[in-house]
Amino acid sequence: MINDRFTLILGKLKKNDIASYANTSLQKCLKQLNCISIENFIDIFNKSKAQYPNLKKALDLPHYLITYSQKSKRNSEIIYQLYSVHVNFNNLVKLNSLLTRKQKLLNELEISKFYEKESAISTITELINNLEENIKNNRKKLTYFEEDYLKRKNQIDSLKEEISEALNQITKLNQKKKSYFSEINRITRHMENRTEEKPEKKNIGEKGENVPNSERIKRLQINAREKQHQINQLRAKIEEKKSKIARFEPQFKIFEKDHNKIMSLIQNDKARIKQLKEKLKNEIQETKLPLGLDTQNLEEINIRSKKEIETEITLIERKLAQIEVPKDYYNPKNPQDFSKIKSEILELKNKMKSKKDQIHITDSKKEILLIIQKFEFLENLLKKVETLVNLFLKEINLDSQFLITFNDDKKNLFIEIIFTRNEKERIKFENLTTPEKVFFAIVFYLSIKVLNDAKYVVFSNLLIPESFNKRGSTERAIRKILPLFSKEALLSEINLIFIISNLDINSDINNLKLIKIEES
Repeated sequence: MINDRFTLILGKLKKNDIASYANTSLQKCLKQLNCISIENFIDIFNKSKAQYPNLKKALDLPHYLITYSQKSKRNSEIIYQLYSVHVNFNNLVKLNSLLTRKQKLLNELEISKFYEKESAISTITELINNLEENIKNNRKKLTYFEEDYLKRKNQIDSLKEEISEALNQITKLNQKKKSYFSEINRITRHMENRTEEKPEKKNIGEKGENVPNSERIKRLQINAREKQHQINQLRAKIEEKKSKIARFEPQFKIFEKDHNKIMSLIQNDKARIKQLKEKLKNEIQETKLPLGLDTQNLEEINIRSKKEIETEITLIERKLAQIEVPKDYYNPKNPQDFSKIKSEILELKNKMKSKKDQIHITDSKKEILLIIQKFEFLENLLKKVETLVNLFLKEINLDSQFLITFNDDKKNLFIEIIFTRNEKERIKFENLTTPEKVFFAIVFYLSIKVLNDAKYVVFSNLLIPESFNKRGSTERAIRKILPLFSKEALLSEINLIFIISNLDINSDINNLKLIKIEES
């Protein structure tokens, strides 16, 4: 029985001698400190007495992420295909619409060219165009004036409404004031007819209180004065608003005059155009159109200048040049043929139906939350290991960072450890010096044991890989580690037993009980 808290057992031992202390998963981790398998790391804690429930569920995260990524990618592809079909469909519709419009314009252009040869029609058409241009210009002017005109008009209308409302209030207040004076007169007459003043009951609102007539008159007079004060205030406001109207009206009159003048010009031009169009219709009926021209319904004919029509045709041709429709979709002989797009939509619909399991994300929310919860638990556990390891590593001017990474095929999780030496040089485990590797392997082992709630921790140099199992480094590591178990609260209840094979101690180590096993 070993009763000392810190014990060092020395002797020529073999791995079989310490087999009962070996943890297979922990040993696997010690052999792969460059890149530790998360599964091995989890196995260490799943087999412990500490409470780390079902951590292996966190290993499902890569599978879930890969599945989600694959299905999201397929969804994106289908969405892109649907979007492409939608864009091509819209473009084909626009193409048809513009081609139809262009054909009508070409027909109108031919008619316009013909009418230009007819002097009477040409004169009327030109006059109509001039009047329409006048209307367009006057509307621009109207827009310029209208904003100021309407703003000022709304201000004046609003002030007039407020004045009207104030006058109504004054009327009501006068009626109320008059009622107070009538009541005063009634009480006065009543008092004159009596030889002795007797208290009378209050009106409604004065229950249970007898008020003398003189007091009642006084109160009525106060009420009348208050109403008169309110009337005076309203009259002052009315005068103020009238003053504003007086300031606004001169400018408003100018705006109104300009506005009405332009409106009158527009109305006159519209009336004149209507008359000219009627005259034009009669002229057209008497004119024989060239063979092959679409005569249209005479009621709908609107003859424009050749220049105006040609400008619109040019604009349409520019728009047509900007529309991109794949050749497979567009039939020049029949632009209204949408069969290819219909076929592709049907194909996409069947594809979505047949590959439903590759598109729909079926994992239950509960299952996903459980995976994430266990992964977060794993991250917290790894952070605890990192924190405890760094408590030791600062003794040799090292710091570590435990990172969870994927392997190349993104299917498995690993722990990558990045070290910082002297707070500036970042290196991996393979680039550590041998003493540093030995020190880290020991403190990693001890930290795992501590977090597994072990009160007695047994460590042997036979548990770490032979490649960096150097006895001198092991002794130096023990000397640096041991004081921390005495001064750190987290480690204060841990008992340590070091079983070291083939090591000679040159000098005693404080607080460490030394036991040597002689070779038989």
